[in-house]
Amino acid sequence: MPARQAAVTLIPLGGRRPGRSVARADGGYAVDAPGAGSYVLIAAADGHQPQASTVVVDGGPLAHDIPLNGAGGPAGTVHESGTGAPVTDAMVIVTDVRGGPSAGGHR
Repeated sequence: MPARQAAVTLIPLGGRRPGRSVARADGGYAVDAPGAGSYVLIAAADGHQPQASTVVVDGGPLAHDIPLNGAGGPAGTVHESGTGAPVTDAMVIVTDVRGGPSAGGHR
């Protein structure tokens, strides 16, 4: 099933400016690479775990599918770093792929 509105980022290994795109309703995407070389391709979508892979562009079009696994919600315990004791009433904030808050709760 296509991950609609997935954010797709192409990061050059040399640190140049990344390319960005948003997946279409059918899950397809296109990102322009500034030239031949190795890149890190990252895809992230609401409700899925982000996925990164290395791709090599040789100057022509490259087809690369990015499988995204579903994500449950985070669960765990907040501990004090020195003692390991649980922290009661700690607030955990989950952000969406754009950095905005999407959920919160007490643990």
